[in-house]
Amino acid sequence: MTPEVLKPSVVYQCDGINKKFIFPYDFVQIEDVKLTIVDEDGTEAVQVGNIDYDESTKSVIYPANGDALAVGQKVILERKTPISQDMDLPDEYPFENIEHATDKIVLILQEMKADLDRSLKIRVDSDKNANEVAKDIVERSVKAANDAMNAMNVISEKSDKINANADIINRLGEEIKTIASTVDDKLATANTALDTSSTNVATAERLVRDAKAYAGQTTVDKRDINNLVDQAKTLKNDIDNKQTSIASNAIKATDAAKRAEVAASKAEQIALPNGGGLITKTEADTKFIPKDSLYGIVSVKDFGAVGDGVADDTAAFKRANDNLKNKILLVPNGIYKINEHLTFNTVDSVMDMGTYNNVKPFYPTETPMLKGSSNIAFVKNIQYGDEVNQCQGFTYNDKKNVFVLACINGDGTNQVLYELNSSTFEIVGTYKFNDPDKMGHCNTMCYNKNTNKIYLANGLKNGNNLTVLNADTMQYERTITLNERVFNIGYDPITRTYVSIVPISGQQRLREINLYNDDFKKLKTYQVDYEYDDFNNNGAFMLNGCIMSATLGSLVECTPFGTVKQIIEINRTTEIEDIAYYNGKFYFAVLTEKPNKRHQVDIYVGDPNKDYQNSINTARLATLDYLKLTGGTLNGALKMANNILIEGYKPDGHGVGMAKVSTAGNVELGDNSVNTFIKGKEFKHYDGTDSFTVLTTKHYGTAIYKKKDVDDNFVKKTEVDQLGFPYSKIETATDWNTFTEQGAIEINFDGGANNPPRSHKQGMLIVMNFGKGAMIDQTFHAFNGETYHRMFMANQWKSWGRVQTSLNSRLKLWSANGGNEVYVE
Repeated sequence: MTPEVLKPSVVYQCDGINKKFIFPYDFVQIEDVKLTIVDEDGTEAVQVGNIDYDESTKSVIYPANGDALAVGQKVILERKTPISQDMDLPDEYPFENIEHATDKIVLILQEMKADLDRSLKIRVDSDKNANEVAKDIVERSVKAANDAMNAMNVISEKSDKINANADIINRLGEEIKTIASTVDDKLATANTALDTSSTNVATAERLVRDAKAYAGQTTVDKRDINNLVDQAKTLKNDIDNKQTSIASNAIKATDAAKRAEVAASKAEQIALPNGGGLITKTEADTKFIPKDSLYGIVSVKDFGAVGDGVADDTAAFKRANDNLKNKILLVPNGIYKINEHLTFNTVDSVMDMGTYNNVKPFYPTETPMLKGSSNIAFVKNIQYGDEVNQCQGFTYNDKKNVFVLACINGDGTNQVLYELNSSTFEIVGTYKFNDPDKMGHCNTMCYNKNTNKIYLANGLKNGNNLTVLNADTMQYERTITLNERVFNIGYDPITRTYVSIVPISGQQRLREINLYNDDFKKLKTYQVDYEYDDFNNNGAFMLNGCIMSATLGSLVECTPFGTVKQIIEINRTTEIEDIAYYNGKFYFAVLTEKPNKRHQVDIYVGDPNKDYQNSINTARLATLDYLKLTGGTLNGALKMANNILIEGYKPDGHGVGMAKVSTAGNVELGDNSVNTFIKGKEFKHYDGTDSFTVLTTKHYGTAIYKKKDVDDNFVKKTEVDQLGFPYSKIETATDWNTFTEQGAIEINFDGGANNPPRSHKQGMLIVMNFGKGAMIDQTFHAFNGETYHRMFMANQWKSWGRVQTSLNSRLKLWSANGGNEVYVE
């Protein structure tokens, strides 16, 4: 077994439902897979029981019995293979040596693990060397020590000031005590004066009153002074306590500075070559994995992604994209915050189970948005006002739950924007403009729910301008001017990207695809071959990174990397002007040109999960959406989509094909499983100009012959020469019985089986074949004047006979068996 990774781990966010967690890496036994549960407060607990493993799906099932883990908890799966040697070989050579060597390797690995557990690790993705790291650590440690010493000096200075203030307060307290003592003396003097002033009652009473009043005021003053003294004492105690705390903190700061110096000294000793920052082994095992282990399925969390919707995961996704060429990226459950547009054009594929609260990356896409033209069908005809005569831009407003359709007149001086009910497509709002500069051609439009604005491409009027409308009031707000032509505009709310598709002048097939961020800063530019010689380009639509637009004869889907994914051919009489998306379906504003220039405006739906019988490539029935099963009347031709059969049913209920147009463009009638009969008085063929009768077996004996009659009564011209016989010449005859085909054969050398008796070297053989071999006549004329003759009849050859004429005019005959000669005078 070859393990896929050295340190595999997978982290999952629990959803309260799922109990299966994929662990796609190899292991020796399931006990080597460590399952850890992490609670919302960060508490970790390793689980050792109630765990099952589904080998078919490579999934760990936890808990095997009981409810799924709650939302907010995490599951960490790690491979922890023990360093042990379980092999037990026989105690004989060479097995005991092998086992001893294996034991030694295990001991070495255990010692290395102990050393590694006591060491620090340097991050493998750092671009600094060891000297720079050590120097950086020393400088930071020394700076920390200096900062601590400076802080201690500042604290000492402030402590001295506090002590000085405390002395002042102490002196004030002594002065307050002195004043209080003086007040007491005055009070005593007043009392004495009161006791000795008895001679004059009036004076005494006055003095008593004055003394009492003075004494009362003095008592209040004394009480206030005593309160001040108590407060001063409390303040002094607080100051003393703070002095103690400050001194303690100063001691701690001094100790921290000393420990920082020790750490800096240690850092110089443990710095490793090519390092770039030091971390502990525990931290390294938790946060990082070796680069050379990154193949197979790799989680974005292995690169530091958090997925809590709060932490910025942009850097982690960048690291994943930089290190996962031709690998599979796993994005576990979670909410990922990404603040930049990232293009994953190097990974092999993405297992995306996450959601994104800002920008979703551009991932590889394989599945087309629509399967074909059969997914697109007519929905509603729109009756627009007299000011306009055609449709252009089309989009969906999420906030108001309406479609927005832009219609214009031919020269672009009148514009009317209609709001359509999202279910019935009835007009529920009308907004009229007469502004060729700002509104212009209204070529395409899109809605951005994040800004609640509608962005409208001015098209042919002002090719670099976008008009911004308030989506609530449908009133003009501002104009955005870009550095390049916009022509049309679309917005992807998932990747938060604007897309514009611009025809390239002089290149009928090429398009320039421009991608922009929310601030209309250009992100990427591609040139794409639309494989269609048509300069027109209508609509710019983008969803989840997939791009769609239309020409006069096609609907083209592209990837966010600038490659064509699919081209759907569209009936050229129906021109798709713009594209909207709502509730899992695509909607198209379609224009059909009419001679009176009051062009037909229709809405079509594109449902990737449904094949329509009356698709966009089939002419819509004027009075019926479908023919009723009991029959119906059509006001136009019945048209079927390409390669779609008109079917009928046999008595047993099985369907058979009757007619269709094949993918090669040919008309096919009938079904291979049954006979096809065409009824009529005459079977005619019409080539567009003239009619011709198709000959059948009905015309035997008049216009056509049966093959048997031809074979019996006619000879092919190629089989006879100008004399009526084919002529050939051979040097040697092998078997004369083989000469059965009618003709003349010149033979230059006598001999061979079944040859004429007493034949000479040269001569001409004449063969006559009667009744297809029933009777064959062979006559051989030797060049010396002799003639030999025989016949084939009754399935056998007869004997040769010879006839010879001489100069004395006698005819010499021989018997058939070569007997005596007979002369005839």
